[in-house]
Order: sequence, then C-alpha cells, then structure tokens
Amino acid sequence: MDTHKKLSLAPAQLYVGQHNQAVLKTEKFLQEMLCKNNACNTCINCMQIREKQHHAIMWLHPEKNYTIDQFDDLFATLSFQLQPNEHFFFIIQKADFLTPSCANKLLKPMEEPPEGYHFILLAERTEQILPTIISRCIVHTLTTTTPTHNSHPLFECFTTKTVSSDQFAKIIDSANINERES
Repeated sequence: MDTHKKLSLAPAQLYVGQHNQAVLKTEKFLQEMLCKNNACNTCINCMQIREKQHHAIMWLHPEKNYTIDQFDDLFATLSFQLQPNEHFFFIIQKADFLTPSCANKLLKPMEEPPEGYHFILLAERTEQILPTIISRCIVHTLTTTTPTHNSHPLFECFTTKTVSSDQFAKIIDSANINERES
C-alpha cells in the first residue's frame, strides 16, 4: 500500500446509501487498498474481495438486528497484533441494524482500533445509528439516481395498485424482505 493510500485511510468510515451501492463502493475501495495492480478487478485479491473471501477482511451481516455474539469473532481478531503496514478491515453491513448494546460495545475499538485495523459501516439510514457511532466515522453519503422505495412492488400495492389478498401474499413472498424492512 503506498503512502498516499495509508494517509487517507481512516479508522472508521460510514457509507450511507442504497445497500447494493454501498457494497459495490466498499468493494472498490478495498480493491484500491489491497490490490497490487491498481484495483485491476481481475487478480486473485480483487476476486477474493468481490467474493467476500479475502483474508484481511471480515464481513458482518445481520439476520435481523445484530446481537452481541455476532461480534465475538471481530473482538477475537482485534486481539491479534498485525505486522507493520498490514491492514485488516471489518465491514459491518446494515449498520442501521446495530442494537444500542452492540453499538456501545463497538465504540472504543472504532475510536482507537489497534494499529492496522479499520471499520467500514454500511447503512441506508443514519437516523437508526447512535450519534456516538456516527461521530467516530468519516461519513460518505452515496447518491442514487432512482428512488428505490417508489419502484418497490410493495410501495405500488399501497399507493397505485389494487390487489387481492392472495396477490399481496405472493408479492410479500417474492419481495424477499426481512421484518425490519417490511
């Protein structure tokens, strides 16, 4: 990693925007940080990043809301000292699903992580994240050209379409959303 990249690398960052867009932005950022070929998108490092299999990255994704035990591996990993100039990234997807107890447990490591460790949080809504978490992050707001809620099939059911209960049940099943999103 060159000196310019190291200087621009913050201990904690928060990407706010549509989830898929935030994941792609994160993957691109990680490729820029970890690829020896200038984020070539074709080498083994770039492929492992896209497949979420890279050895220097831990991806966390909640089922519903996060629970404390989902962070056991993160805290265990933080106990290891990295080699000089080595970097490790924790990607906390759907950070707006952090419970207050989980968020509070992350405060200290996010503010003063051991040398070489970095946190990247992805969220669609900042109002669901504790202000103390946001204050420890460099916030990047991702813009989107299409409002996702207006094109969602459920949005149409409640605004423009009239559907039977059977049709509504099929739409719910095919929408593949969790409790919180519904």
